[in-house]
Amino acid sequence: MIRLVKSVSPTKGLVILGILFIAFNAMIPQFLPKDQALDLKFAYSREDVINSLSQLSSSQIADYKFGLLALDMPYLVTYSLLLAGVLFRLWGNTSIVYIPFIAAFADLLENLAVLKILNVFPAIGNSIVVLASVSTTAKWILAGIIVLGILAGVLKKLFYKKYALVDSGEIKI
Repeated sequence: MIRLVKSVSPTKGLVILGILFIAFNAMIPQFLPKDQALDLKFAYSREDVINSLSQLSSSQIADYKFGLLALDMPYLVTYSLLLAGVLFRLWGNTSIVYIPFIAAFADLLENLAVLKILNVFPAIGNSIVVLASVSTTAKWILAGIIVLGILAGVLKKLFYKKYALVDSGEIKI
């Protein structure tokens, strides 16, 4: 896996993934209902799911399914590679590089569970809701860890560079 991350971590790879990331973020809201999307909720219950999805028409539910399959599934590959590449550039080959892939796996489980929920709605079982909710919550917690990792890596690079410049300026030959 680290070979894959190394292959996308050069600037050109990150720029391409960044453009795809922006494109997916522009397209996804066209198909996933912002206020009712389970992907954006945190620790939801069966009642929350029923309340959210009851507000959608059958065509909106069909659009939601399409958005999950055609956009959100490839999006999770894009963001995991992008974020792993950025973390690799900041931290090197450390375990933090793998966190975006764990988040993407949680997102995949969430998408599969939400698709199941959409297919059986309104006859929703509690276990599938728990799987979807736990997966969504895990994804967002991991996203927070990734953001913190990126911020810490940027700060580390800035302070290391500043410290290295100060030290090298003090050396007299």
